[in-house]
Amino acid sequence: REPVFAGLPADFAAVESHCGQIEWAPRGWKVIAVGGAGTRIHNQCLRVVDRPIYAAQFHIEMEGAPATSRIIMSNFLAQARSW
Repeated sequence: REPVFAGLPADFAAVESHCGQIEWAPRGWKVIAVGGAGTRIHNQCLRVVDRPIYAAQFHIEMEGAPATSRIIMSNFLAQARSW
């Protein structure tokens, strides 16, 4: 479990609109979320191993899963403040 996803179930809804993807985590990064059944993109979110720096393939800024978006952004901002 990642702090940015605290308060969300293991499987949560998010908006996906890409057909290209990051196929592997670059050195110093790790995959922290993958797409479930029916998604086109496997690696959905990555994080720098020792810092709260994220790269997401899904879109928390788009309409479609507002409750998920609010939780992720709130968790991210709390991490940023404490960092």
